[in-house]
Amino acid sequence: MPTYRFHMDAVEHGRVELPDNAAAWREATEFCGQVVRDELRPSGCLELLVMGDSGEQIFKIEVKAS
Repeated sequence: MPTYRFHMDAVEHGRVELPDNAAAWREATEFCGQVVRDELRPSGCLELLVMGDSGEQIFKIEVKAS
């Protein structure tokens, strides 16, 4: 099973073994939802990168509040 790394604002937030990119997308959106709900403030922003085993970018999610 491939390992996916999750980076938010240039900080690694964990490595997770998941079966495929679809599962990594679900994990990423759930994590972003939690951060938006619990930590994002007005005029704030966040960027989540999902990286693959060899360091390649699989997904990038950006959220900007204004």
